[in-house]
Amino acid sequence: YKQMENFLKEFLEIKNLVEYESCLQEITLQFVKVSNGIRQIETTLKENNLIQISDLIRKLQLLEKDKLQITIQIHLRKKNYFVDTQQQDSLNEDFSAELNFDKFIQQQTLNLTNIIDEIN
Repeated sequence: YKQMENFLKEFLEIKNLVEYESCLQEITLQFVKVSNGIRQIETTLKENNLIQISDLIRKLQLLEKDKLQITIQIHLRKKNYFVDTQQQDSLNEDFSAELNFDKFIQQQTLNLTNIIDEIN
């Protein structure tokens, strides 16, 4: 997640959309690899009748999936907002878009906080 935040920050500074999207794809592949490894552990635990532990791992995996999806939604919204505001004429600012953006970020941040609390 830290790497994703760093890539977003870098994108907003240097405005290299292609590199940013490439970095996100790389991170997504890393998440998939980790997830697949955890699924193998979950399967092994089930095969050894450690159902409670495997169920706990499954719940954690689902929470992590939700956390990742929300993080990606926030990043896409920030990226799109940045791109949109760069295209707008500085004399014609859209304050309603900014307000909607702020509300979205606040709500998704709250959702992330709730998921992280549940994970912990």
